[in-house]
Amino acid sequence: MHLDGQARVVGMDTMSGVAAIAMLLAGPAAQRAYVRQYSTLFDVELDDFFARVDQVQFGNCDECRAALIATVSAYLDDGDRRAIFRAGEKLGNELVSRPDIRRAIGNLATALVEARSLTGAEARLIIDEYVKFGGHARA
Repeated sequence: MHLDGQARVVGMDTMSGVAAIAMLLAGPAAQRAYVRQYSTLFDVELDDFFARVDQVQFGNCDECRAALIATVSAYLDDGDRRAIFRAGEKLGNELVSRPDIRRAIGNLATALVEARSLTGAEARLIIDEYVKFGGHARA
């Protein structure tokens, strides 16, 4: 049982900071893509999320988690956390602009609502109906 009650996929492989951020931000980006909207956080909003991370006063929202991942990735790779966050944000928006990926997200979301928890292998079976593993590399 996941303590916060959120549906989740367990057993996923580790991924780069950019890919992890894209995954976190893909849900909200997909909702916007359905109505043909594309947006990114304003710099002032992103600064606020980074300030929360710096002060260890962040929550569990997707943006807070993405800001934390960008900060850790920048520290580990001696990079720029804003550039890492923006790259993940851009990748998430690009991926969900594809109809096949939006269909995969929709079916995965439905399965998560019904089952509340899926393994990585179960999630991949759902996704592979629409996008073969590694197929997003051509996005």
